[in-house]
Amino acid sequence: MKHLLIILFFLSSFTHSQTLKGVISLSPKKGIGDDTELSEKAKKPMLFGYTYSNKISTQELLSSERTSIDTIFIEHERLKDVKFETTATTIRAHKAIHYKNYDSNIYRFESSTKNENLVTEDLSIKDSIPLYKWTLEPDTQKIAGYLCKKAKTIKTIGNRTQKITAWYCEDIPINDGPLDFSGLPGLIMKIENGKNVIIKFERIKFFRNETIEIKEPKNNANFLTMSEYFQKLANGN
Repeated sequence: MKHLLIILFFLSSFTHSQTLKGVISLSPKKGIGDDTELSEKAKKPMLFGYTYSNKISTQELLSSERTSIDTIFIEHERLKDVKFETTATTIRAHKAIHYKNYDSNIYRFESSTKNENLVTEDLSIKDSIPLYKWTLEPDTQKIAGYLCKKAKTIKTIGNRTQKITAWYCEDIPINDGPLDFSGLPGLIMKIENGKNVIIKFERIKFFRNETIEIKEPKNNANFLTMSEYFQKLANGN
C-alpha cells in the first residue's frame, strides 16, 4: 500500500474545454456517531446533480426533501393489545450545495433545513478545500460502468473520527469527488462512511468541447469555517 497526500493535477486527457455532469445518490444507513437504526423515511436516498467544469465543481440537491414529524405506535410484547403513542422526527435539508474551486482553493457548503420545530435554519460554510491523507489499496469495484480502485482515510469531526472508504476511477482524471472529498488520482465515484452512509455516482456524462460557468453560491447566513461548525455541533447548537 502507498500513502498519498492530496495531489492537485489535471491530466491532458481531460482538457479545460470539457464538462462532466452526473447524478449522485446519498443513502443513509445508520445514525452517524451512535449507529442507531433509522426510520424508512430517514433511509430514503437523496439525489444530487453534479457538474465539473474548468476546475470548479458543484453538487446540488435535486430531490424534494422535507422535515417530517410522524406519529408512531410502540407495542410492548408483555402488554398485549396495548400501544404507546409517540412521535418520530426526520430532519432533512431541503437545500444543500457543495462547491469547490481548485484554482482558488475554496470549499463552500450551503444548506437550509427545518428543525424539529419546523423553523428554517440556514448554514453557510466557507473554508479551504480539505486535505485528506489517503491510503491506496489494490481492491477494485465497478461503479456506474467504470472500474474503480480503493482508498481509505480518516475524517475528523471535532473529537470524533470517521473511517472513510473511497472508490476512484483513474480513467476519469479529475481531482474531485462527492461532498468535500478529493485528492485521489481520478474522480472519486463512491464514498462509504463506515456503515452509516453510502454516496455514489449513479451515472455520468461527458460534454466534449463545452465549458460552463459555475458560480459560487450565495450565502444565506454568516460564514463559518469547518472547524467553527464542528465546534458548534460539539456544543449542541
